[in-house]
Amino acid sequence: MSGGDSAPEKSEEAAGNQAGQSPGRGNLQYPDPEARVADDGYGVSYMIAGENTIFFHVSSKFSSSETMADSDPGERNYDNMLKMLSDLNKDLEKLLEEMEKISVQATWMAYDMVVMRTNPTLAESMRRLEDAFLNCKEEMEKNWQELLSETTRKQ
Repeated sequence: MSGGDSAPEKSEEAAGNQAGQSPGRGNLQYPDPEARVADDGYGVSYMIAGENTIFFHVSSKFSSSETMADSDPGERNYDNMLKMLSDLNKDLEKLLEEMEKISVQATWMAYDMVVMRTNPTLAESMRRLEDAFLNCKEEMEKNWQELLSETTRKQ
């Protein structure tokens, strides 16, 4: 480090990891770990880096001097990790479904725009069709109200 920093020197690779960068992968920045930590103290964030690449970051409010490799396997809480991964999988599936819906909507919007621009009379026809539909709907509601009032008078 430079200047008046009192922190010990770190290797480039360790400094990159400390800053949230992935060594050997350029300047990709992981999301802020504190931003996605739940009240129970754990959180998972992800970053879509490419078409087929997703980086995950597991965060914790708690720190330990012991690493996973140093700890006794009986002390690890695999159930929490499995639940967290299961929840993450469900969240990713929901996001994928939403992305698919948005993609379909965007495709239809683009299709509609192309059709409207290539056939200007279509827009006028669609307006007339919408007006006819609204008139029909209004008439049906009136008839339904009349039918309801006749039925209640007969009873």
